[in-house]
Amino acid sequence: MKSDRDLLIMASSDNMQWEALQESRNARVVWEDRAMPLSTNGAILLGKADYEGRPFVFSEGEIREGGFRVTELSPSASFSADLLPLHPISLSNGGTFLGFVTDSNDIVPKPEEIWTIHLIERIDFVSAHNYKVFVHLLDSNNTKYAQADLQGLPKAHQKVGEYVLHTISLVVDKNLPIGVPLILSFGVYPDSDHDIGFDTNENGLSSSGIIEIKSTADSLARSDYIDLLNIVVDKEIVQGQPLNVGATWQVVRPTLADIGLRWNILSLEGNLVFDSETDITLDQVKNTFSTGLVFTNQYFLRLDTDIPSGNYVLTMDVVQNASDKPRAIYSLPIEIMDSERNFSMPQIQHQKSANFNDELALLGYDSVHNGLDVDLTLYWQSYSQVEHDYKYFVHMWHDDRLVAQIDATPINNEYPTSWWAPGEILDESVKLAAPSAGNYTLTTGFYDPDTQERLKVVLPEGNNMTNEWIELYKISLP
Repeated sequence: MKSDRDLLIMASSDNMQWEALQESRNARVVWEDRAMPLSTNGAILLGKADYEGRPFVFSEGEIREGGFRVTELSPSASFSADLLPLHPISLSNGGTFLGFVTDSNDIVPKPEEIWTIHLIERIDFVSAHNYKVFVHLLDSNNTKYAQADLQGLPKAHQKVGEYVLHTISLVVDKNLPIGVPLILSFGVYPDSDHDIGFDTNENGLSSSGIIEIKSTADSLARSDYIDLLNIVVDKEIVQGQPLNVGATWQVVRPTLADIGLRWNILSLEGNLVFDSETDITLDQVKNTFSTGLVFTNQYFLRLDTDIPSGNYVLTMDVVQNASDKPRAIYSLPIEIMDSERNFSMPQIQHQKSANFNDELALLGYDSVHNGLDVDLTLYWQSYSQVEHDYKYFVHMWHDDRLVAQIDATPINNEYPTSWWAPGEILDESVKLAAPSAGNYTLTTGFYDPDTQERLKVVLPEGNNMTNEWIELYKISLP
């Protein structure tokens, strides 16, 4: 077999290595416990006729005199991963990890079995250090069910732009769960204690990554383009609380169309109480999904805060366009539980009204002074459903200098403003301590923690105050 392609020697012993090198050609020796280069134009593989170390690539070919087997390795472009990351993952050893190839009859791991997969890496630059590769099989709680560590391709054998094949055999634990999302976590680390490691500060790259995989051949819902593999929902929520949904998907066939989700919540009588539309993934880059890609996305559905408590049905429709009929439908029950709310005006010691951006109102406050301590209770009301989770602040000033403050999510950091029902009245108790005797001023307001912008104070005639806060009162302590 004459060829100008690379020669790769499947070495099983020192004797085999030297005998094969008598071919008088440039060759790279591939040991059974190391990675194998995948040449752009393919390669010739040479090994003992009974060599069984790499059946994925070395199982056929011609038997030559002397007990050698010779076979051809396909060009690197013919090795296509079927377990894919959302995007190729570049790591600090100089390689980009493109995904895993599975054997045709072994596409999902099974308890108490050896699961053999093949990791494809592209060499982007040659590191100064040899490296090892680790692969862990995890569930979504990071419980580990299998682990393998193997040596990477020696730096002397690396060629920029060339692909590398790592064969990994994972001995799967008997307790591997079935039908839940699984993760392949992988990464690189130095091969020797003498190596100081990869300079991640210099190249800005990570030393690990993850790929989501399916754990069963079954799907919960199917469509022409994408299948639903798993879904996790908060089946019990209180009024006002957003509904959290985690869904795991697998791409069946890439499409140029926009794939979205249509969410409906129906009463048991079939009445619609909520509807919304979202992208199928927040990290979606159009036209980059590949067949076989598995990914999980979290969806936070802001429900109307005044939906009556009771039992409902959540439906999720996969749609190609906003007006398209559903390509796949999945439904499951949820319960919205009653929230203890107050809509009656309480007894307030000091009336003090303020309108914050036509979203929230200050009704007044109670105050008790004990030495240098000020115990303050604020009374708020929502004008309508609030879209953002604002924080409130209470500031204590002395001679234009801030001396004490409270910044928090309302009701002991447990009741975000987006949960409030229209017209709901709440009270919050706080304590501030003055540093010494003197004259002080107390102010309050709301702000968006994402932007740090304060809510404007709206005057009765509709104009905004210059200050984005309201003065509560002045006090002399003690």
